[in-house]
Amino acid sequence: MYLGDSQMAQLYDLAFHPAALQTLPEDLVQEWPGTYEDKKFRSQSHKSKQKEYQNQQGKSQDMRGGVAQQTGRDIHVEYIQDWLDCARAMNQETEKLRWARGPPVTVLNEPTGDDEDVEIEVDQESPRVKAVEGILSHFNTTLFEPAFESCEELVSGQGNHYQKDEVAHLNALAGGRLTIPRRLAGDTGITYAQIYTTNKSNTYNIALAQNAQQTSAIRMLESWDQELSTHINGLMSSFENSACNHGVALRIETCVEYESYPTCHLRIPDELLRRCVYVLDRDVFWHWKRCRLASMKSVMCQWMDARRTFTLNRLAVAGTLLIIMEYMMNALVNRPASGGTWDQVHDAACVKEMRGTNWFPRASWAPCQSLSSIMAFNKIVGVNLRKRPRNEDPRPWESGAQNSSAAPISNKQRLVTIRNQDTYSSEEEDQAEQESASPFKNMLWDIISNYPIQIMNKAPNRSQARESWCRLGSDELAGVTHDFFTSMENLTRAFESYYLFPADLSKWDATVAHLFPLIQGSTGNLERRQGVSNLGVVVEFCTMQLALPESSRAQMVQDARQYVSAHWAWLPIGTGKNHLWSTGVSNVPKSAQQVGPLKGGPWMIRNPRLIRAGDH
Repeated sequence: MYLGDSQMAQLYDLAFHPAALQTLPEDLVQEWPGTYEDKKFRSQSHKSKQKEYQNQQGKSQDMRGGVAQQTGRDIHVEYIQDWLDCARAMNQETEKLRWARGPPVTVLNEPTGDDEDVEIEVDQESPRVKAVEGILSHFNTTLFEPAFESCEELVSGQGNHYQKDEVAHLNALAGGRLTIPRRLAGDTGITYAQIYTTNKSNTYNIALAQNAQQTSAIRMLESWDQELSTHINGLMSSFENSACNHGVALRIETCVEYESYPTCHLRIPDELLRRCVYVLDRDVFWHWKRCRLASMKSVMCQWMDARRTFTLNRLAVAGTLLIIMEYMMNALVNRPASGGTWDQVHDAACVKEMRGTNWFPRASWAPCQSLSSIMAFNKIVGVNLRKRPRNEDPRPWESGAQNSSAAPISNKQRLVTIRNQDTYSSEEEDQAEQESASPFKNMLWDIISNYPIQIMNKAPNRSQARESWCRLGSDELAGVTHDFFTSMENLTRAFESYYLFPADLSKWDATVAHLFPLIQGSTGNLERRQGVSNLGVVVEFCTMQLALPESSRAQMVQDARQYVSAHWAWLPIGTGKNHLWSTGVSNVPKSAQQVGPLKGGPWMIRNPRLIRAGDH
C-alpha cells in the first residue's frame, strides 16, 4: 500500500512519535523531529522545497528532481515491541487513523541459535592483550593527566591542533575538536577527540552545503515569499516542536590507536562535567532560538516592504543589513562562519534603530560594507558591471582583498580593488562629525580618494633595470595616498622617463571623463574601456549612478570631475589608445616632450587649470 504525505504525517504525528515519547529512553528519541513537517523540512533539498512551494501555489504539478535525505532512527530490540503496542493502541483510539487499522505491523526476531564456546590461543605479547590485562589489574588515573606544557602546546593555536565552536548569539562554548600528535598522545593512545551537542540535528542534512538547512541573501531577494514559507517558517516550527522532546545532549567522542582502545572508553564523572556545562531548561533554550528567529523574520519582512524605497544613500545600509540577517539566521542552525566576516557581524553589526516614516530598518553606518562588496555578495544592484577574472574571491571582505598590496605583476586583466589605508578626513576622527556627514558624500569621497592607489597599481611594471616603467615597489604602491596626483614630484619619483603632453584643456577634460564615465541607460559599457574597466573604483562609481535617476546622474559625475580638475596636477593619458595607461614611442604626437634619460615610457598630461604663470 502506497502512503502519501498526508497519511505519513498522520501516522508519525498521531501514533509513531507520541508512542516513542512514552516508551523509548530520551537519549534514543531526543533527536526525532517533533512533527512530520519538521522531518520534511530537515530532509529536503532547496530544489524539493521550491517544487513543493510551486505546487502549493498551483504553478506546477511536477515533483521530479526533488530529493529528500532519509535518516534511520535507532530503536533497540528490547523496546520495539512496547513501542509498536503503544502505537497500535493510539491507532485504535484516534479517529483520524481509522484508515490505518487494517494490516497489523509485526516484528520478526527469531533467535539465531545457540552459540558454541570456542577456545582460541591468546598472544600474551600482543599490545592489546597487555593493555587489557593492565586495565584489569590496576587502573592509574595519573596516565590521564599530561603535563601542563603539553596541554598548553595543544591549545595554543600553533599547529592548528585545537578548534572550538560557539553557540551563535549566546557566546557559549558548543563543542570543540582536538587533534593530538603521536608524540603528545602519551599512554592513553588518544589521537583525536571531539565534543559536540545535538542541537543541530533538526536541521542536519549531509547533502547540503555546510550539512545544514540554510538560507541565503540571493534566495531572499529572488523569491522572498517562498523562502519565508519553506525555510524561515519551517525553521521556527522545528525550534518550537523540539522543545517537547529534544533535551540537548553533550557527546564526547575519541579516536584511539588499536592497542590502546580498552584504556580510553571510560566514564567521566558527572561532577567534573557539571563544572563545564551551562544548563538551560529545554523549553527555554528552544523557545529562545525561536524568538531570535522571529525577530529576524520581522526585520526582513520590513526590509522587503521597504525594498522599493531604497535610495542611494541607504543602499549600503540596506545591503549590509541583508548580509547581517543571512549570517545571523544561518548561525542559529550551524556553527558561525569563521574569520573576519563572522567577527564583524557578531561584534559590530546589529539592528540599532528604525528611521524614516516607513520604519526603515537599518544598521549603524560604521560597519557598513562597501557597495562593491555588497554587489559581489548578493547582486543587490540589478546590473553586474564587474568583470571578475578566474580565482578571484567572490567575497572580498572575507579575504581582506581591500587591504592587500598589489605586487608588480602582469596585470592587464587583473581587477584592482586595493584601498587607501590612510585616514584622509577629519570626519574619520570625529564620531559626531562622521554621523552628521551625508552618507552620499562619504561614499563618493571614498571612491574618488581611492582612484590614485588603484590607477598606480595598474601602472606598467618595471621588469628590467633599464626600462622606463614604474619604479615603485610593492610596498610603495600599497602606500599611495589620496593626494598622490596633486604633486608633480610624485610623477618624477614614480617614473624615471615618460612623455609629457602639453597642458591642453580639451585633452585633460577627455582624460578625466574617461576615468569618471557618465552612465546612459542601465549599463556602464565598461567592456569598451580597456584598463579602466578593471578598476574597482570605476565599477563603484558606475554602480552609484545606476541607483540614481538618470536626471541626477550628470550632477554627480560633474561634481566628481570638478573636484579632480581642481586638485590633481597630472594624470596618465590613455584616451588616444582607449587605454588607462598608454606607453611606447609609436604614434607619439610631436608636441609631447620626452622627459628622462631613457627613450619611451608612459604618456602623461598636466592639468592646465593648475599651471601657474611661468610654468612649462
